[in-house]
Amino acid sequence: MFELPREKLLKYGPKNLTIDELLAIIIRKGTKEKNVFEISKEISKEYS
Repeated sequence: MFELPREKLLKYGPKNLTIDELLAIIIRKGTKEKNVFEISKEISKEYS
């Protein structure tokens, strides 16, 4: 079963989320071209 990052945060706490998931929660929304998960992955890749 797929859980959204906010659901995982509430259920398991922040230590059990990936950086990409935490960024997706902070960013909240994507754009017409990219969804929030694509954006968060790009950011974490760029600044890791």
